[in-house]
Amino acid sequence: YRPLDSTKSQIRLITPLFDHPHPLPRFTLEEVSLEENPSYSALSYVWGDAQIKRAILVDDRVVLVTKNLFSALINVHVPASRIWIDAICINQEDDDEKSWQVQLMREIYVQAEYTAA
Repeated sequence: YRPLDSTKSQIRLITPLFDHPHPLPRFTLEEVSLEENPSYSALSYVWGDAQIKRAILVDDRVVLVTKNLFSALINVHVPASRIWIDAICINQEDDDEKSWQVQLMREIYVQAEYTAA
């Protein structure tokens, strides 16, 4: 993960890639500022059993996600092409980032054009 700028209310968004068949779902990841009112949908889901993982590709790197998130990613259709999902868009290994991103979550959901649950 590239660092986010908390002073600019930056978040990460993923974009599904459907350009060619691939055995794993593929996504790109980008940083945007909430101050610029980006277009995106938010996905809210139940994490489920954290021990059961499935693989996806984010910027051509394998990322393991819960079975519930994997299912949501391949089955949920949202209007905006970019999606915010906490488990992928927040660096789960960085406690400082998690702390201030959690404080932004209300604004993240409010600004989303659509929220799928």
